[in-house]
Amino acid sequence: MLGREPVLGRGRQPAPVQRKQVRSAPVKFIALGGLNEIGKNLYVYECCNDMFIVDCGLAFPDEEMLGVDLVVPDFTYLEK
Repeated sequence: MLGREPVLGRGRQPAPVQRKQVRSAPVKFIALGGLNEIGKNLYVYECCNDMFIVDCGLAFPDEEMLGVDLVVPDFTYLEK
């Protein structure tokens, strides 16, 4: 019946569930920007030679950065 435990009878136990052990690959979380500053955030999850970029932001230049329109995080790690 739906929503109820099956009736097994007196003294009977359900058969144990056989489970396979699964080896999981480690997941790296890497912050490549956005630490101690506002903007230029870049967070990456890396697993099994695959990368997933979670958030990539930008910052606006300071007054002394003449000719610069936007400041982006350092993508060097992603290029390797």
